[in-house]
Order: sequence, then structure tokens, then C-alpha cells
Amino acid sequence: MQHDSPPASPPAAPTPRPPRRLPDELVLLIVEWCAYFENDDERKRTFAALCLVSRRYEPAAERHLYSRLTLTSEVLDKGATVTSAAQTLARRPELRQHVKSAAFDEIGPSFVEEHPSVAALFLLLPNIEELVKPYWDSPALACMLTSAQARIRRLVVDRFDIDADMVLEAHPQVFSALRELRVERLDEAAWYELPRSLRCIKTLAFEHTVHADNIMWLDQNETFFPPDLKTLSFPLRLVGDASSALDDCQQLRQLGVVGEASVSEYAAALPQLVKLLDATPPSVLSISIDARLRIYAPDSEGRVATEQDVLPVLIPSASTNLLGAIPLDIEHLSLVTDCFRAVDVAICLLSTRRPRALKTLRIGGDVARGLGWILYGEGVTGRYAALRGQLERDGVVVTSVPSRW
Repeated sequence: MQHDSPPASPPAAPTPRPPRRLPDELVLLIVEWCAYFENDDERKRTFAALCLVSRRYEPAAERHLYSRLTLTSEVLDKGATVTSAAQTLARRPELRQHVKSAAFDEIGPSFVEEHPSVAALFLLLPNIEELVKPYWDSPALACMLTSAQARIRRLVVDRFDIDADMVLEAHPQVFSALRELRVERLDEAAWYELPRSLRCIKTLAFEHTVHADNIMWLDQNETFFPPDLKTLSFPLRLVGDASSALDDCQQLRQLGVVGEASVSEYAAALPQLVKLLDATPPSVLSISIDARLRIYAPDSEGRVATEQDVLPVLIPSASTNLLGAIPLDIEHLSLVTDCFRAVDVAICLLSTRRPRALKTLRIGGDVARGLGWILYGEGVTGRYAALRGQLERDGVVVTSVPSRW
């Protein structure tokens, strides 16, 4: 008697593979990219969330989460929860090594009395390098300046006045490594001469409105600019001709334009910015324009249009003169900005106005978005199609970076 063979059993389902781990390099890249967030609250929330993703993310995210200690009157007004980072640092000493920057202004004695553990941690920040807009009478700052470990390399202030100078003079050890000063506004009464405490700085930036008359008045004293100054930045809202201020900056290596301005302010400043670039000392190898335009363009119903809708129309045509004034002998050019049309940048790079010795081109903001399409987009034809190949043949390295705004 013949029996039918039993039906073949279905093949076993393949064993599911465990999810592939992201390479460590990619994890670090994700965390590092989040550090470019300009909004501090958003930045902190993102790093706090990354700390909870997995143990692989936690060390790198913690390093950024606690890199900036912010204790300002504005922040404290938001409620006690905002001070949780400082409270965590007071509770976990091993995290204090990550703090590189501290911002605190009018924090009075009551804060020290109410939060003694937080105030005490200012004595124990071994790697602090930056002070942002300190209130010079702050008890928290006084605590930090008595620390034997503190070495401030970068100082950001609204104004550098006599109070600031007195603090620096009183703590020479803490500020012995100071190399960078960023001043938001320059007033004639601020300096009669360069304070002795600032003569070692190598980077000086004026970030908001600067009147050239004040610079000229200060520059009459030949000791105003530090003798070893390597980087000097002027604001987009430059008022008046400041070009002769560069006459004594023969050690300068980088000249920059920073800050923000309205379209009308930018248009008014363009002739002065062109003169500034025309006066660039031959020692300068790098030009940086890291600046943005504030767009106000209400439509017929009073609503403000988006930047994408209005920006190409609003950029002054004279902005091409600023591109044309970029010195031909520089090696590095950074255009992290929306102050130019990308097509104008492309035309400049294809013309004889492109710096002859250019090695690197750094782009960001709207320039990166438009020029990135011209360089790498599909279907680009005509004169712009040759730009990518031309830059590659000439060895120009192009990098795109996030803008700080």
C-alpha cells in the first residue's frame, strides 16, 4: 500500500538580525551638529534628549549640555527649573570639567544666599575659558575670579569700560591667557588708549554699530590696537570710513565682517565696507563675512513675507561691489551670510575677480543654499555648469557650514 509522503514543512523564518549599530563616528557627528543650534533653550533640550537615547550618546551629549553655564537675570526670571543645569553641576562634580563658558550678569547677593551650592561651584570650574557679558559686581563672578584654576581666553562684553579694566588688572593670573575680545558697541569714552590688560589679545571684534569717527579718534593713539593682533572684525552696520584704522595692523591675518543689519543699513554701509576691504593689509590671508540681513517686507495686508519670498529682491545691487573688493591675494574666503545673491557669488568665482591663490571656500546661510545647487544640483547648464569643475581643477576646497543665526 502506497502512502503519500507528508507535505514538506515551510522553510523556517530567518532569524531577525539585531539592529545595526551606528558607527561611533556618526554618533559623534550627530551630537556635534546639534551644537550649532543658535537658540540656547532648543540646544539644551536637544542635548538633554540625546543623553537619554543611549549610553553611547550620553558622554558626548553631556559634554555639550554642560559646556555653557548660563545664570543671567533674564534666565532666572523664567523660573527655578532653568537653573537645573547649575544645580546638576553642583551635585555632580565630575561634570564640571565640561564647562567652558559662563554667562551671568546682575545676580545679586540674594542668589548667593538662596543657592549657596550653585554659587560655590564657580570656585570649581577647572576648564572655564569664556565669559559672556559679565556684570562686574556679580558675587558669582567674584567667586570664579578667586579660583586658582580659572584662565579666561575669550571675553564677550557690551562695552569694555573702566570697570572691566579694573577687574582684569586686579586678576592678572586669571586673564593672563586672554586672546580674544568681542565688543558689541564702541564708544569714544570707552578707551583713551588700549588698556594694558588687553595688549596680548590676538582677536578683536566689534559686533554691532561702530562709528568710524570713534575708531579714528581711538587710532590717533598709536598704542590702541594690540601689536600682535591677528584677527579683526567690523560690524555690518559700519558708519563712516574706517579704512585708515588698518594702517597699523601689519600683522593681521584675518579680516571679517560680522553682525546683522536691516537692508537699508546694509545699503548705507556698503561703500564704507568696500573701502575697508580695499585697504586690507597685504598680510591678510583670510576674509570672512559672517553676517545676516533683517528682512521686513509687509505685503498689501500688512503681513510680513518670508525671507525666501523677498530676499532676492531686497539685496542691494551694490553688494556686487563688496564681492569685487575682496583682495586677490587671500587664500581663504568665508561667506556664511545672506548678504549676497548666490548667482553673484558664482559670477565672481568664474571671473578674474576670484582670488588667485584661493585654497578654501567656506559657505553658509542663503549663499550655501543657492551656491550649493549651482555646484551640485542636477540640470545646471550654461556658464554656471563649469564652476564646480573649475574649482576642483584649481584645488579649491568648498565646505558648507551651518550659520550661527
